[in-house]
Amino acid sequence: MTQFRVTVDQQQMRTRDFLLLEAVPVWLLSVQQRRVAPEVRERFSYLKTYLVEAVRQAFAQLTGLPAAPSSVIGEHLHRSAGGALRRGGAVYQRAVPHTHRGRGCG
Repeated sequence: MTQFRVTVDQQQMRTRDFLLLEAVPVWLLSVQQRRVAPEVRERFSYLKTYLVEAVRQAFAQLTGLPAAPSSVIGEHLHRSAGGALRRGGAVYQRAVPHTHRGRGCG
């Protein structure tokens, strides 16, 4: 959360708390399902599943790897890299374009 001063009722300036949208997906993934009110639990579960799938798809697009569970990706890398998976950085260097290496998430 962060605070901003905003106009309320078109006349008064007030300090209000706002969610940082960049932090919402990470926060949602940290919430335990059993702590969510029953009336929104189904929607909450959908959002968590959607976030995980969206990250998987984005990572697959960035790296050229299949949008699949880790075990499938590992098998794919092992077959396509002729065992380079066991040699560490070789797979990373092949999978991630040079322009994206070493960049942080923010």
